[in-house]
Amino acid sequence: MSETPKKPSKNDPLTILMKESDAYNHLDQIEKYVEGGQDLSVLPVQPVYLALRKLPLDKVAEYLPKFSKEQREVFMDIDLWQKDEIDVEHFTYWLQAYSLVEDEAVRTDFVTSEQFLLFLKSRFNVWSFDVEDPNYPDHDNYFLTDDNQLLFEFDETFPYVDEVRSLIRHIYYELGVENAYAFLFKMVSDSFSILQEEEYQLRKERMRDYGFVDYIDALEAENPFINIDFLNLFIQKKTAATGSIDEVSKNQNLHNSSLVAFKDHFKKVIDELLKVSDQKRADFLQFNFVRLINARLESQGSLKKGSVAMTRTGSQTKNLILLGFNYIKSTDYLKETPEEGLFTLFSFSDLYKIGNSLIKFNLKDLKKALAAHGFEGDKETFLGDYWSDFLDNSFDTPTKFHAPKDDSPKTIIEFEEYQMWLYKTKTLMALMPFASKFYETLTTLKEEGRLMDSYYLNYTVDDINFESLLLSNFANFYLSSFNENPSQNNGAKLGLTIDEYKAFSQGVVSPSEGKFILTPELFKKIQKFSETYGLNQVFDFNNYLQDLLKSQMEGYDIDSMSDEDFKHVGGPIILTVVKH
Repeated sequence: MSETPKKPSKNDPLTILMKESDAYNHLDQIEKYVEGGQDLSVLPVQPVYLALRKLPLDKVAEYLPKFSKEQREVFMDIDLWQKDEIDVEHFTYWLQAYSLVEDEAVRTDFVTSEQFLLFLKSRFNVWSFDVEDPNYPDHDNYFLTDDNQLLFEFDETFPYVDEVRSLIRHIYYELGVENAYAFLFKMVSDSFSILQEEEYQLRKERMRDYGFVDYIDALEAENPFINIDFLNLFIQKKTAATGSIDEVSKNQNLHNSSLVAFKDHFKKVIDELLKVSDQKRADFLQFNFVRLINARLESQGSLKKGSVAMTRTGSQTKNLILLGFNYIKSTDYLKETPEEGLFTLFSFSDLYKIGNSLIKFNLKDLKKALAAHGFEGDKETFLGDYWSDFLDNSFDTPTKFHAPKDDSPKTIIEFEEYQMWLYKTKTLMALMPFASKFYETLTTLKEEGRLMDSYYLNYTVDDINFESLLLSNFANFYLSSFNENPSQNNGAKLGLTIDEYKAFSQGVVSPSEGKFILTPELFKKIQKFSETYGLNQVFDFNNYLQDLLKSQMEGYDIDSMSDEDFKHVGGPIILTVVKH
């Protein structure tokens, strides 16, 4: 290929990125540039870095001189750090590669770099050495510099001693004995923590123009707004802010694997981007998107984990961008949408923060409520399958919700889905005090030995949970086993007989189809039950109880079932038949 990919004429920065990323997705692309004698400094760093890491070391050594010094520094910066700690294992890749580089100037750039110095200080113990009063380690895992002034001590498992010695000799060859010693002595004299902090800050500045985000800033990007009111105020007060992007930054791109998810179900965002006509704003949005994805890759450690992890991170990011986008579009907090669309005001990082905050607000409330009522760990199962599934989906990554109309849980990206998730959360949190009371009562009965497995047909004592207790109470109420005045129900029983179960089933399930049917009589009973026991205080309780009845009571041909078959039904607790 004789020239860099041309940008499409249509001013859509995201489509531009995806088209160009495809061009850097194959390893032979770099070879084509090299064969054409081109300067590889025009290539974006992130996808090229990932391509280099897959090449044989001799090929990498051949290509390195064709990159700019700044690009090579960023390659090293990526591998020298894992989050905010030194990652010596990954950096040894460049140690091997530069040992094979024939270009003396490029090798000199490497051995005199702060990255190499910090690697040496992390991997070796370095001591001043006095020839007249020598003090050797009590093992053979060391070597002296050629001037016999420094001793490098290393772990016996370190496999690249020869490469390090060769590179240190290169320092002496290029800088001379006095300057080389002064450079290396920095390892002995400087505090490791100070050197590490200095290099971390230098790395942060070096990588900024190439679209990378350091770990600390990446974590800050994950922080939500303070609360929902602050989020909505942010939307209301948003004004346009467009930074200037230099040519190096404009040229940055992402590896194809982190963009795969954006090729599907993202049309509404693309359509909004197409409304942006200002080239400066388009360039800003493109670079903002690159930095957002790189920040997410950094916070998740995905860049070093490979393409699968990068694809997963890209997908999660896309979902939260969509949720933020749909939230703004579906609410009236933005009083007037600009003629050229949302992206004249909001960046990708803004949309991500809005979507991420919306999810985290609700998850925080859920966690707080579960902890307050002790429904953590194994105790969570007492809430029953309905809420266990809801919680599993809520705390999944990404967060999901199983809407009644869907066959399976779906990632929350639409405003309607988000609202339904909030409603269910509100119901669960309001139910927890009741569930907690049920749990305490059941635990007391167990401890007093008043419950035995032999008493019940379709549950063991350990299997009895909030759902079965609630349905048992409602069934008894429906059948009028309970007086509608709770104070007169001192002798209420825990379950139903088989005949009572059948009678209850006939009232909630259509005999012909075996499907739950909400008759006027049943609706009145649910309403009266919730009012009688204070459950009408629980948001959307009636719908929750209807969902339970549907999930637990449907699917049985009650009339053809033997007594033995009732061992396997759900719903209310069935009492064991006492034979005389």
